[in-house]
Parts: sequence; C-alpha cells; structure tokens
Amino acid sequence: MLQPQMGGTEAAVDAGMVKTTVLCVKPGIGRWHVMEQGFEKSLAFFPTEEEAIAYAVSFGRTKPDAIVRVLDERGEIVRELDVEMRPPK
Repeated sequence: MLQPQMGGTEAAVDAGMVKTTVLCVKPGIGRWHVMEQGFEKSLAFFPTEEEAIAYAVSFGRTKPDAIVRVLDERGEIVRELDVEMRPPK
C-alpha cells in the first residue's frame, strides 16, 4: 500500500518526533526570497533582507519547530535563527 509523502520539511509528526521546518532567506535579483527548504517556489519576497527575515521568523512561529537560515548569493549559511512557536491565543 502506498503511503502519502510529505513534501519538503513541512512539520509532521513521525514516530513521536516533530520535523524541523527550515525557512531560507536568500537574495535574488533586486529582492529577497523566503523559501521553505525542499521547495522550489518562494513563499514570499521582499525588497530588503530585514523584511524577509521578519516575515520568515513570523511564519516560523506558526510551526512547532522552525529554523530561519539566511543565505548569501552562493547559498552558504550566513546566519541561523531558532524560532519558537507562538502559544495559541
């Protein structure tokens, strides 16, 4: 029987462990992209690095376990931020 596949690093419970969502902030031509690792399409893009990081951190707070990685033009990690999930209201 075929099992459904989870794409990218989407948060999923697997044998009691939560997978880490990795959000990447990387420069593009004239704008900064926010992408979930394992996916090709950007979640969003912004004119500045600071705005892209703020969005990635905010988005990451909706996940049980998330990391924001800021990458340079070569795809090398420049900075990594651990993000804590916001408690429900």
